[in-house]
Order: sequence, then C-alpha cells, then structure tokens
Amino acid sequence: MNQTQILFIPIMGCNLACPYCHFTWHGKGTWSAYGNQRRQHLDMLDAWEWLEAFDPFAPYHLEITGGEPTIYPGLATLLGMLPDGCTWSITSNCLASVPYLPSAARCTSWTSSWHGRQFERFCGELERLEGMGHRPSVSVVA
Repeated sequence: MNQTQILFIPIMGCNLACPYCHFTWHGKGTWSAYGNQRRQHLDMLDAWEWLEAFDPFAPYHLEITGGEPTIYPGLATLLGMLPDGCTWSITSNCLASVPYLPSAARCTSWTSSWHGRQFERFCGELERLEGMGHRPSVSVVA
C-alpha cells in the first residue's frame, strides 16, 4: 500500500526548557518560537479538524513530532480515529505524562529522546509505553 507521508507537528509547545532549543513552553498555555510571542495553545486545531484536513491524503502515515507531541490534548482521540490503512510514528521526550494511546499496532516506531534529566521518570514512561504495546527506541540528546 502506498501511503502519503505527513510530518505532523500538533503542538509547538514543550514541557522542557532546553537552553539550545527554540521552542519554549511557558506552562500557562503559551509558547514562544521564531518570534511568535504569547500565541495561545487554544488556537490549535482539535483532533477532528486535523482528521478532516488529512482525509484527502488517506491512506497516510503521520510522523508526529513537535515541540512535545504528547502534551497535545487531542492526541489520543486523533490516533484512535485514524482511518483504516493509516499508520503513525512519534518522537517524544517521554517526560510529559504520556496518555494512553490506542492503535499500538499502527505505530511503526516510537522514538524516546532522553535529554539528560529525570532518568527515573523517563525509564518509568518507557515501561508504561511497553505496557501499552509500544516498543520505544531511545535517542540521546547531548
């Protein structure tokens, strides 16, 4: 089956504040990146709007990244409602509380980026992901 590849950044915010990164999560629903000061996260499309936008490309593969995609409030809904034949992969720092994500069978890869902090929490999230049926790989940001 030939799938359209879609690079999907559902949220620009991040729960970390790495000094080398241009995305900064302010914790109050705002982010700054490339001079977009104080943009509200409430301006994001919801899961249903994204699914409608992607519909013409079905079947497709979503390469989900960010910011930190697991803090996007509609992620579980979006993945649970993907049309037949669609797949997804994700890159996450796994330091936000990863929600239960359906369709592990459709997840082609989960990359967990460790940023050199909160090792125990990071490992705990990896264990939770494995319990959900995901097999995360780890990249180290140095």
